[in-house]
Amino acid sequence: MKNTDIIGYEIAILTKKVKTGYIAKCPGVGGVYEEGKNEKEAFKNACNAAIAIMEARLKYGSILTEDSEYLKVIRRPSKSILHIPPRWQPPIKECTFILPKPQLA
Repeated sequence: MKNTDIIGYEIAILTKKVKTGYIAKCPGVGGVYEEGKNEKEAFKNACNAAIAIMEARLKYGSILTEDSEYLKVIRRPSKSILHIPPRWQPPIKECTFILPKPQLA
């Protein structure tokens, strides 16, 4: 399948309790290591950071194209055959990033 078939991502966010609150990271995207006073705040911060990184990757043509343990690439179904894969379950929680619709010239 082509990169143009990618319509979004499911991104796993891992959270952990620490002395000062919570930390959250996103190993599937890389570069995401956020803190928060509580788990919800850390998760939200990590989601926002992951989305910012994914938007930057999209802007510079460096999108992620392969599934990993912590990242699921969502692709447009083939017109000739509809294959529904088994349910993918992220290890902890997930943040979904949908690619914006392309601008028509």
